[in-house]
Amino acid sequence: MTPLQHLLIKLGEEASEVTKEASKCAIFSPTLIKPGGKNTNIDLLFKELDGVNAVLELLSEQHGFSYKWIRDEIEGKKIDIMHYMDISRSLCQTDESPYKTSP
Repeated sequence: MTPLQHLLIKLGEEASEVTKEASKCAIFSPTLIKPGGKNTNIDLLFKELDGVNAVLELLSEQHGFSYKWIRDEIEGKKIDIMHYMDISRSLCQTDESPYKTSP
């Protein structure tokens, strides 16, 4: 395995940790602290996101890839996500929320 392959596999592992922690936030609450723990579920989720960013930085530093946040892409994705939340809500699959959904 090459160092690049190793980093790409680590990126997948970190991404699946993000999935796991996001699920815990949804199921148990973002503010829940596991018995015996000291971090909330949302803190643990953000920690795993830091792991993803660490791998992205290593890919840039060691292999010349350049990951940059593209604000227009992020804003477009946010619109898509909220659009699908509105569809889910219209099908009674997502509760009404005091939070703004559509821009």
